[in-house]
Amino acid sequence: MISIRTLKGNINSDEADADLDPKNYEIECTPEIATNLKELLVRIIFKIDIHILNKEGKKSGTSGSYTNEFIFEIEGIEDFIKSRNSGEVDIHPELGTALLSLAFSTSRGMIYTRTQGTILDGIILPVIDASDLQKAFASPQVQ
Repeated sequence: MISIRTLKGNINSDEADADLDPKNYEIECTPEIATNLKELLVRIIFKIDIHILNKEGKKSGTSGSYTNEFIFEIEGIEDFIKSRNSGEVDIHPELGTALLSLAFSTSRGMIYTRTQGTILDGIILPVIDASDLQKAFASPQVQ
């Protein structure tokens, strides 16, 4: 990993939600991936939305959203990527899963740190199967 940046982060709170448990939440993850084959780089932009649930289990007015960027330099990247005629590429599933796992677990720590002392204090993103995340994104574009 050669670069990590938070591109965007915000917390929305509703005074009516002050008594809700911030540990009762759901998340939505949207990974985007792009490659730069000439420079041996893979870029992952990870958007994570956090929604605090009310007592009925529905989304409340309290939420957080974080977009983090991760840039990886991969030696021998050509062994893990196949180009298509359309300009899109296919990334080997094991590489995609490994990179998404690193990006998500790093995001977990970043979000935990950034939410301390806020209405989202105590949020810890769950450990998830990165192969499920890999299914969530479309084929990356070669840049």
